[in-house]
Amino acid sequence: MAFLRLIDSNPPEMIPLSENGSTDLQERRGKLLVVPESQKPEVRIVLIRNRWILLDYTGHKAYVNDLRVADCKLIEERDHIRIGGAFAQLSRQVEQIAVTEGSDWLKPDVVCDWDTCGFNVGDVIALCPVCHAPHHQDCWRDYQERCAHCGYQSKAES
Repeated sequence: MAFLRLIDSNPPEMIPLSENGSTDLQERRGKLLVVPESQKPEVRIVLIRNRWILLDYTGHKAYVNDLRVADCKLIEERDHIRIGGAFAQLSRQVEQIAVTEGSDWLKPDVVCDWDTCGFNVGDVIALCPVCHAPHHQDCWRDYQERCAHCGYQSKAES
């Protein structure tokens, strides 16, 4: 699942993006709001062939990485998006799975890509949102939310 992480909100807010349709947004007083289908959006984000596209219906309100979006723009993870006075980043959500008795995660050939150890009942697994490689939740955190298999990193490097 992907979402917009609102950068200036405290606590951090996430707007989930529809993966089988579109997400329509408007900016009001520096905040991004999801608008119902009955209202005309200022910006629409749509998933087409596994790529996120930002459509700016105003022709002047949306910027990606400080460049104005004329009509539409392919957006990628961690792009800086500004819509009016609201700032966001496109992010993917890391899936967390609890290992239960009888789970396929207990098979001997299934190991954490960081420490190469298997999983036990009660462990929490962090699945990379890109390649779906499993990691112990502690390993995921200890290695700055970076995938040992494909190198994906869910947190911006500081």
